[in-house]
Formats: sequence, structure tokens, C-alpha cells
Amino acid sequence: MAGLPKYLIETPARLSAGSATDKDVLSDVLRSIRISGSVQFCFMPGGAWETDASPSPYRPPSVMPFHILAEGTCWVELEGERATLRQGDVVAFPQGTGHMVGAGTGGRLLDPGGDLPPKPWREVPILRYGQEHPRVRLICGYLQCEAVGFRLLRDALPRFIHIRTAEGDDAGWFTAMIAQIVAEI
Repeated sequence: MAGLPKYLIETPARLSAGSATDKDVLSDVLRSIRISGSVQFCFMPGGAWETDASPSPYRPPSVMPFHILAEGTCWVELEGERATLRQGDVVAFPQGTGHMVGAGTGGRLLDPGGDLPPKPWREVPILRYGQEHPRVRLICGYLQCEAVGFRLLRDALPRFIHIRTAEGDDAGWFTAMIAQIVAEI
């Protein structure tokens, strides 16, 4: 049997820190991602309510759903665990994981994805439900890019990302960016 070349079977020595070839591969991959599609809409329910944000017909496969809480407080539930969202929070689901979003308990089940008007849209749709207080304003949608469909990358990403823009010393630039997105929508 022919032997394998030594460089194919040995573990390479660790490159010295700071060398030109010592790169963060994930950062390189993420820098090369280009968004090929997206959708966003404004969802404004009042009182107690919930939604089932499982994969739905309006959302193509291999997309990353997200929610930006522009006003109010609500919760997001993923695999039986709940997190409270506050104004300015951003949540994303890189693997497209189904989740619930709501406010209060025992509220009516809403289907904003099913209530969206047919495309193309001239402006961002605003879906209002009820006049009760407290009111919530969510920017909902998804991002579509070829890399999200790449299974190895998707599997390496977390199922749930929760960013609190009102916390931390480095939140300033992100808070400003979220404020601009909310203002534009």
C-alpha cells in the first residue's frame, strides 16, 4: 500500500499569532455574505396576544427571521423557554427556528404573515390589531442570502440571537442603527 504524504496526515503546528495566514475563518465568511432578498413589515398588536412564527408560506426556506422591538414589551418563546423583549431589542433566528412571540397570557392568536397584502409593496405594510393597551410595535421580517442555505454554516450558528441595545458600553452604535431602521419604517 502506498504511504500518505507526511503533510496530509500530521496536524500542522499552530501558526504564530498575528501572522498573515492566521485568520478567523468565520469572520471571513461573514464578510463575504451578500443579502439577496428581504422582507419587513410593522406589526402593531394591542392587549394580550401571541403569534406562532413557525415556518410559513410567506417565508421562503433558508432565510433568517428577525424581530426588532420598536415600542413596548413582549416575550419570545423558543423550545419552551421564554425571554422578555424590551424596546430596542433585536432577536434573530439564523436557522429559521419556529418560535412564538406574544404579550400577556391567554391572548388571541394572530397571524401577521397570513395577513400581509400581496406583493409588490409600495411601502412597508403596517398590520394593526386591536386598540387595547399596552401596545407593541415590532418590525418583523427575514433576510435571505445564499450563505444561510449553506448547511454547515447554518449548523454552526446559534438557533437564537438576542441583542439588547439598551445595555452595555458598546451599544451606542447599534442603538443608533436600530433607531434609524425604526425611523425609516
